[in-house]
Amino acid sequence: MRRGYYKMLAIFNDFLSAVSAWVIFYILRKNILGESMFIDYSQLVKGVIVISGFWMLLFVAAGFYQNVFKKSRVKLLLSLFLVSLMGSVVIFMTLMLDDDISHPKDYYRLFYTYFLVHFSIVSIQKIGTLTYFKKLIRQKKIFFNTLIIGSNNKAKEIFTELEKLNRSLGYKFLGYLNVFENTPNMLADDLRHFGDLSVLTKVIRRARVEQVIIAIEPSEHNTIAKILNDLQEFDVKVSISPDMYQILIGSVRVNHLMGVPLIEVDQQLMP
Repeated sequence: MRRGYYKMLAIFNDFLSAVSAWVIFYILRKNILGESMFIDYSQLVKGVIVISGFWMLLFVAAGFYQNVFKKSRVKLLLSLFLVSLMGSVVIFMTLMLDDDISHPKDYYRLFYTYFLVHFSIVSIQKIGTLTYFKKLIRQKKIFFNTLIIGSNNKAKEIFTELEKLNRSLGYKFLGYLNVFENTPNMLADDLRHFGDLSVLTKVIRRARVEQVIIAIEPSEHNTIAKILNDLQEFDVKVSISPDMYQILIGSVRVNHLMGVPLIEVDQQLMP
């Protein structure tokens, strides 16, 4: 419930930013066109409703509300720049071209003014909101139920590295599964042992797992297809150890997680 609240907070902040940008532009527009500073509140409110609604739909389509707690600031700014540019062009073509303008250059001034105002306000707000979320993760107020698949040297090595970084990652390690019954349990002293792969789906349902880290040995790589297939029915994030990268090329899209000894797998592209 708490995470749902924070996600709604991100949506509300975006809405408020879009509204603020349009109100500021409404006033600046009058100055650019040399119009009276009289404010037609009826017209302003209509504009706010239409424009803010448009931006919220565009933000949803751009995927801004997916995985809101783990986004990269740089990638977020790049995505926001492109979306803001595209959205500003649409608004300019549909609304601003109807303005009664005596000098053609004023069209360019209107467009660049609105784009810069909107992008500046929304980007500052989004970076601030994301920074706040990352602070909550460091304080362990936001966390992600995590299951490790693997129990040998590779799993132990990755678990140890992740524990050093976990303050900023938000993983809450629930336990681990070994691949086969007779696999050595090198994580036994650190995490709860749920069993082997035969209980994978049951554990994910009962423990409400959100993140799965696959850290299996080279001798166990033949099980990766079955593991990913079993995970497809669940809404979980899947990460693998770097040594499995070559195995998955051509089957899934992988995203390198900076500073983390893992590669994130996008299972939506699984054949």
